Amino acid sequence: MRKTVLTTVLCVFTQFLIFGASDNFAGSNDSIKSKKDQPILETNNTKVYNGNTMLSKNEVLSILSSYPDLASQYQTGKSLRSAGGLLVAGGIVSTVGGIVLCVDGMIKSVNNIYNDKYSNPNDNLMDANYYLGYGVSIIGGLMLDGGIACNIIGRIKINRSINKYNETKNSAFKLNPEQVNYQVGLLNNGKFGLKLTF
Repeated sequence: MRKTVLTTVLCVFTQFLIFGASDNFAGSNDSIKSKKDQPILETNNTKVYNGNTMLSKNEVLSILSSYPDLASQYQTGKSLRSAGGLLVAGGIVSTVGGIVLCVDGMIKSVNNIYNDKYSNPNDNLMDANYYLGYGVSIIGGLMLDGGIACNIIGRIKINRSINKYNETKNSAFKLNPEQVNYQVGLLNNGKFGLKLTF
């Protein structure tokens, strides 16, 4: 009798592991039904759509709330995009300001050389604005690079979170091998047997 029950249980679990849970295993489980009713989201650039309706950040986060890792990844992507936009804007302003300072320093140094009767025209001393502008424009360029990188990484994180959400929604009725653990032999309670956890 024990062998029959054990064989039946092992056959059911083996089928469950290999083929995944079918609808008749799901029964009337509300969490599985709610996963089935969740919408499939689409992305265009970093905008998220449910069909033809564009979703706001809060609407997307409420849909992803049942998957905290994906919601966190989406939130991180949005934050990176915001920081990237600020860095790009600051980088453009700094680069343009630095170039203006460089040009102003060059004009002042040329005017000083030709307006001073006693200066040597071979002296290549630049005005302090030239060096200040050069430094500011380098910082602006680095800010631009960082902003572009943040925008790209943020877009990747947003798209990955939505794609993973759609994948988990489609595979809601199957167990992944990572979710199933088994232990054969001497168990934690000191007895010999088979322990399945999923």
